[in-house]
Amino acid sequence: MYPLKHFIACIVLFVIMFPIYKFWALVVFVSGFLIDFDHYLWYIFRFKSFDLMKCYRFCACKKNVVKNMLHIFHTAEAWILIGMVGAIFYKEFEFVIFPFLFSLLVHLIMDFIYGLTHIKVHERALSFFEWMNKRKSRRYV
Repeated sequence: MYPLKHFIACIVLFVIMFPIYKFWALVVFVSGFLIDFDHYLWYIFRFKSFDLMKCYRFCACKKNVVKNMLHIFHTAEAWILIGMVGAIFYKEFEFVIFPFLFSLLVHLIMDFIYGLTHIKVHERALSFFEWMNKRKSRRYV
């Protein structure tokens, strides 16, 4: 999904949550938008290039279909780890953890809906172990 759509969704969530969380609602904006940093990390490892604009153009081009992409912050293991950390520190940091987890959840739901409507669900590995297994079996390189 294009970053602009996530950006707009984060702004809407920020406006909705601001009356409750005040400036901690900025966590919604930052976490919901910057979760896609893992796309850039994947691009760096795949193409050995730090050029952010080339990465954006590559990811935005509908002709570039790469199977078994590992976007580490979009994996089940990352969510389990984030959930565990959230559960451990929820009482002390409730004002930060709920907006953080909520914005990540909205982000992933938007990505999933986009993937279903654009037949892109299977391009991204949903699990680190799935990615390793496919990579090891050389079905996707």
